[in-house]
Amino acid sequence: MVRLRAMLLCVLLAGIAAACTTPRPPVPVPTVTTLAIVPTATSASLTDLPQLPLPAAESVTPSPDGTRLAALDSAGTTLTLYDQAGTVYGQYHDPAGGPLGVWWLADSSGVCITSYHPPFSMRIMDRSGTVHSTAFDDISGPLLSPDGQWIAGTLGSSTATQDVVEIGPRDGGAVRRLPPGSDFLGWLDGQMAYVTQQAIYLAPPAGGSARVIASAPPRNTREVADAAAAGEMVSSPDDQVLIVQVLYPLEKLTSMGLTQLPIRAILPGFWVGPHAALGAVGANGAVGVIDMLTGATIQKTPATLAGNQPQTVSGSWIAAIEFGQPAQLFVINYQTGVSQYLGLLPPSGPIVPLGPHGRFLVHTTNGPSYVASAT
Repeated sequence: MVRLRAMLLCVLLAGIAAACTTPRPPVPVPTVTTLAIVPTATSASLTDLPQLPLPAAESVTPSPDGTRLAALDSAGTTLTLYDQAGTVYGQYHDPAGGPLGVWWLADSSGVCITSYHPPFSMRIMDRSGTVHSTAFDDISGPLLSPDGQWIAGTLGSSTATQDVVEIGPRDGGAVRRLPPGSDFLGWLDGQMAYVTQQAIYLAPPAGGSARVIASAPPRNTREVADAAAAGEMVSSPDDQVLIVQVLYPLEKLTSMGLTQLPIRAILPGFWVGPHAALGAVGANGAVGVIDMLTGATIQKTPATLAGNQPQTVSGSWIAAIEFGQPAQLFVINYQTGVSQYLGLLPPSGPIVPLGPHGRFLVHTTNGPSYVASAT
C-alpha cells in the first residue's frame, strides 16, 4: 500500500512541477509542552507537540471519528483499544502469537481483527472493548456497507483464481461466499462491486442476480484485486464512485462502468464532499476540488503544494511534508491557503487524520504518538 501511495505521489509531482484479556488500567498522562504554531518555518522538534498517553507501539490506527485508537504492541500480536486520554477499553492477544491485521469499520463502531493463522477467523472488537467472534474467515480489506448492515472482503490466496469474496451481516450470522476467482472492490449504490478474470460485477449484498458493469482485461484484473485487498480502492463517502489508484491514467468505477478520469492526478483518498476530492488542477501544485463523477473542477482553491508531498486531509486541512534539511511537517487550509509549520519530522510511520477537524496523528514506529493540530 505504501508503495502504491508513493507511485501516485510521484505521478502527482511529475504532472505539476492508506482472545480478549482483562483490560489494563489507564496509562498516566505525561507532562507535555505545546508547540506555538506560526505560519513560518520552524526549527522546533515535532516532539514538542502534545504526546498521546500511550505506551510505545508498532502502529496506532485511529477510528474514522478519531475517538478510539487501536494500538498494536511492538510484536504486532496484541491489540489494545484506547481513547485519546489513554483509557484502556479492551485488549486482544493472538492465541498463536502471530501478527494481527487491523481494519476499522467506516462508522467507527468497531475494529476488525485478522490473524491469518488458525483458527483463521475474523473478530470484531466494539467501541467498549468487547471482542465478538464472526463467521468470516481472515478476509482482507473488510468494508462496511453504507447502510451499516453488511461487511464484505476477500479471502486471499497465492493466486487470484482461488480468491473468494465473503459477505455477511454486520451483526452476525451466516456468511455467503462467491465462487473462487472473485475479489471484492467496494460498495457502489448500496451493492457490492467485485472483479473476476472476465468482468467487474455489481450484486445485491443479500443475494440475487449480479450484473456486469465493466470488462476486466486480464492484465488489469490482478492489479485491481490487489489494490482492493490493500485498501487502495478508494470509495467516495456517498458510495457513488471508486477510484482505481493503481491504474494510470487514473480510472473511476461507477455503477455505469469503468472509465478514465479526465484529470492527471488526485490526492489519494482526499474526499471533501459526497463524491468530491482534492486534485491537481494547475501549475505549482495548485489544488482544486474535483467532482469525481464527472471529472470537472468545481472549485479552484488558493492552496498550492509547490512540490511538497501531501499525506492526508482532515476537515479543511491538508497535512504535507516539506522536504529539506531536515524535512518539516506542515498543514495548509485548502479553503484559505493559510499554512502552518508544526515541526521537524522525526522517523515515523504514516500521518493520518485524527477525526474530521484539522487534527492529525503522527506515529513513530515502536515509539510515541503525537497530535498535530491546525489552529
